[in-house]
Amino acid sequence: MQNPDGPFAGMKPVQVIDDGELYTAVECFFSCENTRVRLEYTIYKKNDAVDVTADVFMNDANRMLKLALPVTLSGEYIGQTAFGTEPLYMDGRECVAQRFVAVRDGNPLKPCLALFNRGTYGSSYENGTVSMSLVRGATYCAHPIGDRPIIPTDRYVKKIDMGERTFNFRLTAAPEASLERLAMEYNMPPYACNVFPVESDEPARNFRLAIADRDITLVTMKKRDRADSYLIRLFNGSADAKKTTLTVGDISLLLDFGRYEVKTVEYRDGILTELDRLII
Repeated sequence: MQNPDGPFAGMKPVQVIDDGELYTAVECFFSCENTRVRLEYTIYKKNDAVDVTADVFMNDANRMLKLALPVTLSGEYIGQTAFGTEPLYMDGRECVAQRFVAVRDGNPLKPCLALFNRGTYGSSYENGTVSMSLVRGATYCAHPIGDRPIIPTDRYVKKIDMGERTFNFRLTAAPEASLERLAMEYNMPPYACNVFPVESDEPARNFRLAIADRDITLVTMKKRDRADSYLIRLFNGSADAKKTTLTVGDISLLLDFGRYEVKTVEYRDGILTELDRLII
């Protein structure tokens, strides 16, 4: 926008809003027809990630808004599925993936160009451009049926996704084996519990859980139903076999993972046991 208006009135088209030792933040304002978008880029100075926040003010009917990312890396378009990745369409058709999409060139030694999300599962890829599907200004449950009228044309009918929406993404380059872990880190940021400390003479009971290979991810740790033990589920998000050591407290267990394998370990009375079946 040359002259930002509406909710962005008085802003510059592009402006730096923060610049410190850790990152630089820049916001830009865009318009198309009646829709307005603010994009904020957080460019980190000590790692390879760029965070993108899109504040969308959708005000157009019968339009679909996408966030386009042109890429120079040629290769296969993939997306996260349950415990792995799968190839996605590369001809502009709509695709569905979970917490990330990526472009890989087939060389496992080279990093993928990955885009992580927090709840934006639709996308498309065509002619070297990744397009994340943001909002749709359509009428809910009103798909055309021939010439049959579905909605009244003589009055206002609400559209889905109208109004203000916020979307979050992270762009980075990383090995494919690390994408599962990085997606989990992006979607599960650290948090603090507002708990008032209780005075006690008992010392704190320290608890340690560690996985030697950072790209083996902890999917679940839970108390077993109807049993006095805990279940730990681990996932190898790599196309290669891996070995790692799981440590709980002072007890360690060596584990051999096949490609995209999920393992379940039981912790009971200070003993770690790898299970050969899925239990709850």
